Amino acid sequence: MAWKKLIKKSDIWNFEENGDLEGEYVGVKENQGKNGSNMYFVKKEDGKEVSFWGNTLLDNHLKEMAVGTKLQIKFLGFVMSEKTGREYKNFEIETWEND
Repeated sequence: MAWKKLIKKSDIWNFEENGDLEGEYVGVKENQGKNGSNMYFVKKEDGKEVSFWGNTLLDNHLKEMAVGTKLQIKFLGFVMSEKTGREYKNFEIETWEND
C-alpha cells in the first residue's frame, strides 16, 4: 500500500499561463489551503479533470452553479479595485445554452 496524491500540482489550472478554461463543472471543495479558499473542479473536453482556486469574483458566480453545467472561464487580466485599491484577477464566465 502507498499514499496516492489526489491533486497533483500540475492539475491546478493557472489562468495566467494556460489561458481560458472550458469544460464541465464537476464541483467545489470549500475551505481549502492556508487561506480557506474554494477549489473548483472542471472536466475538460479531453476528459482530464483540473482544479483552480477561487477568488471573490469566481466564488460569487460559481456558488450556485449546477454540477454538469458546461462552462467557459476567460481570464481578462488584472484590475485595480476602486473600493479597496487592491489588484485582483478578473474573469468572464459563460455557460453553454442549447437553443
